[in-house]
Amino acid sequence: MKRLFIFIRAFGIVSLTTANIWLISHKMYIGAIIISSFISIIWTYNVKDLSIANGYDRIAYVCGALLGTILTLYIPILIGFER
Repeated sequence: MKRLFIFIRAFGIVSLTTANIWLISHKMYIGAIIISSFISIIWTYNVKDLSIANGYDRIAYVCGALLGTILTLYIPILIGFER
C-alpha cells in the first residue's frame, strides 16, 4: 500500500508539472499559479517518505512519474487542444 501512495504522488507531481508547462506555454498564467501550488503541496508529503525509501519505493516513484508524463501529454490530444 505504501508503494501505491508513492506511485500516486509521483503520478500527481509529474502530471501537474507537465500540465503546468503546457499552461505556461499557452499563457494561462492563473491556472499555472494554481497548479504550482498543488505541486508544492504534494512535494511536502514526498520529502519525508523518499528520504528513507528503498529501491522498490524508488521504482514505484519512477513508474508513477513515467505514467503521469505519458498521460498528461496525451490528454490534450484526446480532448482536441493539440493536433
